[in-house]
Amino acid sequence: MKKLSFLLLISLPIISVAQTEVPISIFMKDANGRLLNDFSNSYKQEGSPFLLKEFCNANIVSTRGKSYTNIPANINLETSELIFKSPENQMLAVNIPVSRVTFYDCETGGKRVFMSGFSPVDRLTERSFYQLLDSGSVLLLKSYQSNYAESKGYSESIPTRVYEQTTAYYAFLPSKGLIKMPRSISDIPALLESDKKEKLNSFIRSNQLKPRNEADMVKLFSYYNSL
Repeated sequence: MKKLSFLLLISLPIISVAQTEVPISIFMKDANGRLLNDFSNSYKQEGSPFLLKEFCNANIVSTRGKSYTNIPANINLETSELIFKSPENQMLAVNIPVSRVTFYDCETGGKRVFMSGFSPVDRLTERSFYQLLDSGSVLLLKSYQSNYAESKGYSESIPTRVYEQTTAYYAFLPSKGLIKMPRSISDIPALLESDKKEKLNSFIRSNQLKPRNEADMVKLFSYYNSL
């Protein structure tokens, strides 16, 4: 039943759900926010483990289907935690399972949808968030990870931690689960449904789609989902 509910949820990933404005005080109570530890005196930091450069308003949907709007939020890629800011400007980790987060860009207002709850793959867990790039019978997803290297100079009292953000692309097929996308776009059709392979190869050639180009990958999956 849990698997069926999850498939029903992701099969309609871009349909808007009627949402009621929920005061952040109610969200804080429901989310049971955990105050983040402060390690600012333990190391110097370059870069960030967070997805966004700053906290932006987000619509959050729990796995129970409850929606919360206009919550200042971010994702800690190092811990796969959804973080929100309280009215007192404290950073707290959300302690309830979340299925979907829609971030609204702080400057442009453009939105990005993230989903979690997928089966573990590579270094990613069920708690990991993926950006939804295209949807239909197959989902095109983008994962973000944050890794760091730590070093300490001879005369330095604390180390310096340098964060680097990396990305990878996955397809979710109900029959196969998550599949990591290869670097070459021409290798993707062989990983999807075999009866559409020739049409996809023809689409790649006729549109001169480029390897490892995100916009071209979206075009390919959009075409696949239209077949």
